Amino acid sequence: MEQAGASFNLYANKYIDRNVFGFEVPTAWLQMVNPFFVILLAPVFAYFWNTRLGQALNTPLKMGFGLIVLGIGFWFMLIAGFQRGAVWEGGLNIVDNSNEMVKASMIWMILTYLMHTIGELSLSSRTFYSNQTFSCSFCVLIHGSVDYGSCFLLICLQDLSLPM
Repeated sequence: MEQAGASFNLYANKYIDRNVFGFEVPTAWLQMVNPFFVILLAPVFAYFWNTRLGQALNTPLKMGFGLIVLGIGFWFMLIAGFQRGAVWEGGLNIVDNSNEMVKASMIWMILTYLMHTIGELSLSSRTFYSNQTFSCSFCVLIHGSVDYGSCFLLICLQDLSLPM
């Protein structure tokens, strides 16, 4: 979900119709959609992972599901681009409409955040669980917080390496 603070925010500011019943939703408010979905869906996922079906699914399957759902989230942004007038020129060539007056519906951005939250809840919780499960107890006590911290450090370094 590292796109949310930069590219998604810039895209929403320029290319998303943020008017709701005559009120223009500030771009920064769209940043609260992901945490809202996390708070709303985390209990549902916690309950599901503890059901018999949830426990029967293995960790790679849950993580694979999370990655697929994350990918589906980006398809909603593609739909938003096509709503704005993007043209598919075959292959991987999609030319976006550069006219900032043509806006896409905000629902595509919200659906993207929803899919990314579902994918995130499926992927990251399972990643942390498997990290803890496959390590010995001593390693978790000594290195557990270092492992978790290094995961977030890599995300931070990735963000620093992105062109501004």
